[in-house]
Parts: sequence; structure tokens; C-alpha cells
Amino acid sequence: SCGCGHKEQVELPKLNAQELVVGPNETYKTIEEALAVAQAGDIIKLTAGTYGAVSIINNGVTIQGPNAGISAVDGERVDEAIFTADLMIEGNNITIDGIKLEGAGRIIGAEAGANDVTIKNVLVTGSTVNAGNNSVTAPFHFDAGEGAEFKNIQIINCKAVDYNCNRPMYFYGREINGITIQGCYFVGNRQNYNDGFKINGDTADFGIKGEVLIQDNYLEGFSQYVIWFRVYGEGSYKIINNT
Repeated sequence: SCGCGHKEQVELPKLNAQELVVGPNETYKTIEEALAVAQAGDIIKLTAGTYGAVSIINNGVTIQGPNAGISAVDGERVDEAIFTADLMIEGNNITIDGIKLEGAGRIIGAEAGANDVTIKNVLVTGSTVNAGNNSVTAPFHFDAGEGAEFKNIQIINCKAVDYNCNRPMYFYGREINGITIQGCYFVGNRQNYNDGFKINGDTADFGIKGEVLIQDNYLEGFSQYVIWFRVYGEGSYKIINNT
């Protein structure tokens, strides 16, 4: 209570949150096995190794690689949990921390949208996801379907370099309602007319709106637009202190 008769609703943390460790010598051999028992508040900890496609349908879970908490920009990384295919987000309140994307690996939101997605300390190297000259995808891909949206996405202390595709980007999406990109290092290789951060809202209700913060990032090697918004709506837009 604030003393004026109004009672605030406070979401309490889950008691007895679990850490579910995934690896060939662990109780859970695959991420799917861990997700099958995970509840809101649980942390799925990945050992170093290579992982294929997986969908996170749970709400409120955290996926941690061996480099959780270690910046992909300037931290001293250890052996990585590497994704070479889509890590799809279908639940809400999801955190992905300290993994690596290689080749065809993407962190991608499902077309139904999601709320409160945090991506931090993720390293991207050798991306092949945007192979065609007119292809529109990126290692961070959030493209909602009709009537859906992605609300409150945060991409923090991530790095993408050494692309191996025709049209390097770092983010592609539409129907984005609030996004933060902060403290990241994204370097393309200036091929064709690649945009860095592309919001394409021509066939959507909106491209981007809400609270938008793009701050303290290093951006280089994008031969068309570093940041490109199409069909933007009402909100607070702060694009500051980027190099």
C-alpha cells in the first residue's frame, strides 16, 4: 500500500526456482527435455556444445549459455553453447543470455508475437541467414503476423561480426512495440544494399512504436541504412551516443 488506499499489485518471485542443466553428461540431454519440466522462474543452463533448432513455448524461463553475464562485445568468453538453427521464442518473459549464433542460427520470434524478451551477451559470427540479395532476415528476427506484436524487446551487450551472406543485417522485424538495443557491436561487410536494423511495416498495422532506445552501440559496414524505420507510430524515440 502507498498510504492512500491504493494497493499495488506486486509480482513475487517464484519460490524454489530450479536450475536445469543441459548437456551430454547431465540429467537433461536436450533443451527440449529441460523445457518439458521447466516452470516460470526456472533457469535452463547449457553446457558448451552445438545445439539445433528449438522452440521455447514456456513463459518466464531463462536460457543461459556458459557465457551468461559475460559481454559479447569485450568480455573474456569461455567455450560457447552454439546454435546453428532457429531458437524460436513462443512464450512471454523470456531471457536468453550468453550463447553464440553461427551459420543459420537465429533468435526468432514466432508470428504470434511475444512480450518481454531479453537477449543479452549473445555473440554472432559467420551468419548465413540472409543468403539472397532480396532476402529479409537477420540473426535477431522479430516479424509478427497480422494482429500480433512484439512488446518490449531488449538486446544488450551483443556482437555480430564476420557475416557470410549476401545481405548482412543485425535486426529485422515489424510490429515492434518497444525495443532497446544498447551496448552492442555490429559490423557488416558492406555487400549489396544491406540495412543494419530494418523495420519493414508496409504490410503490417505498424512497423515500430512505443518506447524505443538505441544507445551506446558501435555500428559499421552497412552499405545502405544503419537504422531504417518504415511505418512508425507514436512513442518515445531515443537514438543517442552511437558510433
